[in-house]
Amino acid sequence: MTIKISGLILLVLLVCTINKSSLAQTKKQSKVITSTTDANGNQHPASLGISGSGTATCVLAAGGSSTTPSCFINNQIVYKDNSVGVTKTVTLTCNGQAPLKCQARVEW
Repeated sequence: MTIKISGLILLVLLVCTINKSSLAQTKKQSKVITSTTDANGNQHPASLGISGSGTATCVLAAGGSSTTPSCFINNQIVYKDNSVGVTKTVTLTCNGQAPLKCQARVEW
């Protein structure tokens, strides 16, 4: 009886260890990049190299008064709280009337 219980405990510990290591391998990386456009309209882009593919979410697009600002991620207009698929290099600029600040969270 003691041997069966010990074997069961050992099996449970083994399964927990395997699950924990597989979760660690699938953990995604994440980074927030920031771009600005100054009052003179000069853009200050941000870029990030990633391995494989992922998503970029516009988390901030602020500034300007006559148009709704947005993120411009890899040549695509992305409004706040929306995402776009990305691979290799992620480039962020702001879209709208200067001055602007935008941020994108990149997960891969």
